[in-house]
Amino acid sequence: NKSKYFYVEMNSEVDAGATNSQLLPFGFLGPSRFKGFTVISGSTTARAFGSPATTATVMASGGSSIVSSKGNMFIEVGTESFTGSFRFPCTSAHVHSVVAELLATGMQHADIQSHIYDSWGENRMRFLGYTLIEKMVVLPQIFSAYIAISKKDINLFAVQHGDTEGIVNYPLSIHKIKFAALITERNEEEVKFSFRSKGNFDVNFIAKTYFNGGGHFNAAGGTLNTNFEEAIAYFNKILSDIHPQ
Repeated sequence: NKSKYFYVEMNSEVDAGATNSQLLPFGFLGPSRFKGFTVISGSTTARAFGSPATTATVMASGGSSIVSSKGNMFIEVGTESFTGSFRFPCTSAHVHSVVAELLATGMQHADIQSHIYDSWGENRMRFLGYTLIEKMVVLPQIFSAYIAISKKDINLFAVQHGDTEGIVNYPLSIHKIKFAALITERNEEEVKFSFRSKGNFDVNFIAKTYFNGGGHFNAAGGTLNTNFEEAIAYFNKILSDIHPQ
């Protein structure tokens, strides 16, 4: 009786095996238990769920074929995202072997890449250029950089939900920069923080300890209930004490 929807009360004679089996109703096999799978994060190691998994993404345990064509697409999208396009440390040889099997099924890898990375609007591209030219602060002496975006900036470019996605990663492309932050004003008393890092700099600790948030070792975020200017000042104070070496 583990179902949330049905309750079975067994007759004592049936339970004891004393009833003639010919008098009992026929039975049937219920739905099979879903096979196990492995979830990968771009900043941590793989972790398996359910029965022993054999893949680095989501793949039926004990088998070599992968779901369906649409399922293959979802697996590839997840793999692209969680491995940072195969840049994060969790990108093992096994991950590549799974992707190779996906390609062997006829999956159109280039089309998926295009849908993920080449689908932004013109406003978003101009907004990205504006943030990198006008709003990015680079602190090479402490191997850090951050971008602070105000509500005014967002309104100026009619930024839509999701348009700031990925911007935090751009400063990490700068040589020797190991820590990047995106500071976004949500309203007068709420400021959002997104943190990314490379190597052994733990942004999850910073997010949990100082910004009411959390995440993973190399990717985390948080929120402060204060105004935009005070949030930036607070961030710089924390950064002066805790930064990559």
